[in-house]
Amino acid sequence: MTTAPIGHDPPVLNGSGTGALTRRVYIADDHEGYRSGVARLVAEHPALEVVGQGSDGEEALAGIIACQPDVALLDVRMPGINGIEVCRRLQQEGSAPNVRIVLITGTPDPVLSTQAAAAGAVALLGKETPPNTIAAQLLAAAEGRVGWSVE
Repeated sequence: MTTAPIGHDPPVLNGSGTGALTRRVYIADDHEGYRSGVARLVAEHPALEVVGQGSDGEEALAGIIACQPDVALLDVRMPGINGIEVCRRLQQEGSAPNVRIVLITGTPDPVLSTQAAAAGAVALLGKETPPNTIAAQLLAAAEGRVGWSVE
């Protein structure tokens, strides 16, 4: 199930009066419970907002192109196109040139890390990563402060 993109606007000032930008996040994971949990985490963060969600690689690819988020959190293993392939296609096609991809997996390993980096991802997180760390990694990626990270 895809959640329709929420607007096509660039980052906006948040309501705190600090002048901080709200960074736009797209989330794709085939496990609805995990995806909705991450979406709640992002929605509660003052500098992040969910602009779309998808449950498989095809939805992720189309949703990211439609939403043009600052950062996308993609499960590595999804039905159809996996997260690494979504990342690779976005890089090759240039269809979302400013999005930074953070991949997440239940089974991180060195081979997966190498594949993710080669596809253009800026980080690979394990699904057991603490929620605050996931939010911090998404914000850092959206702001261009992550080169490569494995959590």
